[in-house]
Amino acid sequence: FSAISNGSVELSVYDLTGRVMLQTSVDATTGINNQTIDISAYPAGIYMVSLNNGSDVATQRLIKE
Repeated sequence: FSAISNGSVELSVYDLTGRVMLQTSVDATTGINNQTIDISAYPAGIYMVSLNNGSDVATQRLIKE
């Protein structure tokens, strides 16, 4: 993900029922950031990954086969 400034970003993973599967805080730096999440224990399905920096929220769909 890309950040316009340094700061804390909340990363959340939800299943399609809205249940929080993972919630963690990430220290982002200005520019491109990478964060690895372990979803090996999750069943196959569609999940939503959300990044929230306190003022903006970005959400993407994640498909695990």
